[in-house]
Amino acid sequence: MAACRFEGNSDMYGLGIRLGYYFQWFGGVFAAWIAPSEVKSVRFSIDLFVAATFLALIILTAQDVNSLQPAETYIILLLMFGAYLALIPIYIWRLFTCCDPFWDPSRYPLVRQGALAANFSFLLLIGVLVFQYWFWFNRVPDLDRVGCQQYGFFFGQFRLNSRAFVIINALAYFFLGLVIVYLAWLKFRHFAGFPDPYETRRKRWVETFMVTVVCIRGGIHFSE
Repeated sequence: MAACRFEGNSDMYGLGIRLGYYFQWFGGVFAAWIAPSEVKSVRFSIDLFVAATFLALIILTAQDVNSLQPAETYIILLLMFGAYLALIPIYIWRLFTCCDPFWDPSRYPLVRQGALAANFSFLLLIGVLVFQYWFWFNRVPDLDRVGCQQYGFFFGQFRLNSRAFVIINALAYFFLGLVIVYLAWLKFRHFAGFPDPYETRRKRWVETFMVTVVCIRGGIHFSE
C-alpha cells in the first residue's frame, strides 16, 4: 500500500521548531556540566517550549481532529516528549540496580529544580502522557480506514497503525505512567512529612562507604 501524501504543517514542526528542540535538549545536557547555574533556566525554557506546543496541539485537535494527520501528531509528540523519554532507561536501570544511589546514572551532575519548575514539569508530563494514550488508542486506529500508510520509527520503519508498533509505544508510555505514579507517591510522602526513601538510602550508602574507608585505614595502620 502506498504511503500517504499530504502537505506538512511548518507552524507545528517546521525546521526552526525542530532545531529549537534539539538545541535545548543538548543545551540542557551540556549546561549541567559546563554551566550548572544555568540548568534551571534551560530546563524551565524547555518546559515552556513544550507547554506552548502542547497548547497549540490541543487547540488544533479540538477545532478539527483531522487538521493534523496522525503522522504529524506523532512527530509533534516525539518533539514534546523527547526530553521525558530518557526517564524510561533511567528507571529501568534503577529497577535492575534496586535503586542503589551508587549506580544511579543521574547522580552527577546533580542540579535540583525549584519547586515551581519541578511541579510545572510534572503536571506537563501528565498532560502530554494522557494525550499520548488518546493518540495511540483513539487517533491511530483511524488509519485502518484510509487507503494509504503512515509510518513511525523504532530502530526502523514501522507502519504507524501496526499492532507491534502500537504495543511497543503503549508499553513504553504505560511504564512512564508507572513512573508518574511513583513520583506522585514520593511527592505525597514529602508533603505528608515522611522521609525521602531515596535520601535515606543514599545516606546509608555514604555511611557504609565511610565505615569501610575507616576500617581499611585502620587495617593499614595496624599492619604498619
